[in-house]
Amino acid sequence: MDRMAGSGVLAAARNNAEWCDAMCRAHGMPGGFTESLFNPRKAPPYYPDAVTLTPDATVAEVLRLLDRRAVDGEPGGASVKDSFARLDLSAAGFRVLFEAQWILHLPSRRRSRDLPLAMPSDGRRSARRPICASGRRTSTEARTTGCFPPACWPIPQS
Repeated sequence: MDRMAGSGVLAAARNNAEWCDAMCRAHGMPGGFTESLFNPRKAPPYYPDAVTLTPDATVAEVLRLLDRRAVDGEPGGASVKDSFARLDLSAAGFRVLFEAQWILHLPSRRRSRDLPLAMPSDGRRSARRPICASGRRTSTEARTTGCFPPACWPIPQS
């Protein structure tokens, strides 16, 4: 199995698609999963219209999915997150926006209570705000821009 198809990349692609699905659902735009693709019925701003879940996803599958959305009345324009950098969609008018690599960090042996989580392992709500990847606390501005609707916030808004 090549590096871009290893189990870590497969897990990262699936995890990322599940995050996209959670955000789509929070925006009232549930999606669906096939064996090789995730696609929301409609993607919220800044989220892809399709995410490849396996290196076996094909250009034809992606285009068929996007064509179906166009038939369903969605306006033109689409974005695809090719998790394995294997699809050449240029013939369909797509261009590469950016390229990236998956970075894997294996779980540590630290106990969950030592981690900066918004939701304790016992499921009770925490008074602490969730901490972003940047290390800064989430802002009220992020809550009010519509990018993260209330369904995304695990703590009561003040």
